[in-house]
Amino acid sequence: MQLWERLQEEMLQREEAENTLQSFRQNVDLEHKVESLQEERAFLQKLHDDGNPGAAGPDSGTAHPRLTSQLPYVTYISSMENNNALHPKKQELNKYCRQVQSLTCEMAVFKGSNMSLERKTCAMKENLAIKAANYQDTIGCLQDEMQNMKE
Repeated sequence: MQLWERLQEEMLQREEAENTLQSFRQNVDLEHKVESLQEERAFLQKLHDDGNPGAAGPDSGTAHPRLTSQLPYVTYISSMENNNALHPKKQELNKYCRQVQSLTCEMAVFKGSNMSLERKTCAMKENLAIKAANYQDTIGCLQDEMQNMKE
């Protein structure tokens, strides 16, 4: 019964590890999206700059530099938050992987022990069957001798 409970626990832990891995992959996807957006922003900024080479008025670029100067900071903060959130998840995932490996090894040991015990059980059954047959033969001989003595 303990083996079954451990197997169920292992399955739950594996499911949690898979969920953590999925969450990690989603965070990595978010990082890729941020990089893609940064590249797109740089491309659009270049198009904007190329399209307005003579625009140098006081309001022509004030909004963009202010917003664009904050983008690296926001990206950095987001990246750090993702890394901070991912680090414990990575550790947890590694822990679950080690537990799965350990339980897999234990299961292999239990399977080997089970096979050994089954072989011993079969050998014992065969020995008992031989002994029972010998006892039946002895009983038969003794009954024959008793019958001969009565006659």
